[in-house]
Amino acid sequence: MIGAKVARARIAERDGALRAYVHLADGIDGCAGPLAGLAVAVKDTIDVAGWPTEANCRLLKGSIARDDAAVVARLRSLGAVPLGKVSTWELGAGTGEVQELALAPPPAHPFARGAFVGGSSSGSAVAVAAGMADVALGGDTGGSVRCPAAACGVIGIKPSFDLIPRNGVLAHSDTLDHVGLIGADAALLATVAMRLGAAEHAPPRHPRIALIGNWDRDAHPEIAVALTEAARRLSAAGAVLSLAEAPIGIDAARALVRAIALPESAERHAAVLAAPAGMVSEGLRAWLRPGRAMDKATRASALAERAALTGRVDTILSRCDAILCAGHLDLLPDADDESGCIAYCLASPNCVFNLTGHPALSVPAGVDTRGRPVGIQLVGAKGEDVALLRLAALIAAPRYAFPPP
Repeated sequence: MIGAKVARARIAERDGALRAYVHLADGIDGCAGPLAGLAVAVKDTIDVAGWPTEANCRLLKGSIARDDAAVVARLRSLGAVPLGKVSTWELGAGTGEVQELALAPPPAHPFARGAFVGGSSSGSAVAVAAGMADVALGGDTGGSVRCPAAACGVIGIKPSFDLIPRNGVLAHSDTLDHVGLIGADAALLATVAMRLGAAEHAPPRHPRIALIGNWDRDAHPEIAVALTEAARRLSAAGAVLSLAEAPIGIDAARALVRAIALPESAERHAAVLAAPAGMVSEGLRAWLRPGRAMDKATRASALAERAALTGRVDTILSRCDAILCAGHLDLLPDADDESGCIAYCLASPNCVFNLTGHPALSVPAGVDTRGRPVGIQLVGAKGEDVALLRLAALIAAPRYAFPPP
């Protein structure tokens, strides 16, 4: 743990170039407790009393939260120190589109100059990766914690559904939204997760790991190599590996997410669709607009398929302790390559586990031949969040040094 004082000094030193933070606390005083001094960055879709919650959206500019979100209040009570708000995609939404009317530009990558930092919890991952926070809070409806964690070479966990309460968090979908955690150290994340209510479980001495090598298309060869190396590390640590089939194709999973989440999000954020020109990015409107056209029959069918998918994942996990699979099938693109960023976000099985509610985390698995981070994914049974983080500690690549060479 670096602690709040060191993190605040690093923000002053580093964030001018990285742009992760959009609001800083006036002070860094905390109370005594088991997480005393823990430096926490808060995604700007999560309320902190007296601070702006603007979600990088002009429509919300100047909005001040009256109360702490439930997760922020709990962390404060444990002694953690919220340092400030960190950047997100506009309204915490999208799939990598250019957001020309967002209040602030995306953060810069802390290690791979010019590389995409993922999203939508982009500032959360950059703050942790650059040593400007111990832990960051994020939101994950279809991969928005794991995507930037993978892009920035840190650990991001989407916990079991409803493990972390969502009161005081900007919402998109009642059944797909998760509050997640990003950190550089699996053991520290496990401690924080336990303090937030996760059961203190350890993986068995010889965990059974189901490896999903491919989904409905092959991963990039360098991703496949990283996955093979992670499997080798687990095997060397005593794990017993077997092969499993993907429970659904990625495109099919994305279609279910759209059918379930977009009607809810479009209704909640009708003001975005009705806003005058110059207030919200066209990409954000285009992302939300299909939600208005979803009929009830399509959504009902998607909910039924979601239940069947959850059953298939439960069946895989009934025969093993965790699933090992790719987090993204493509390598990390350049930040200014809009089509590449969209492809990176969409060519990912991350959203499968938002649909099913199982805990899933991105683990750093080294770098590609260009020096850009590669993340892989571990998935566990519901309630096994801590055991999953302890498995992650067995295979996580060493943390990158800051600043880059």
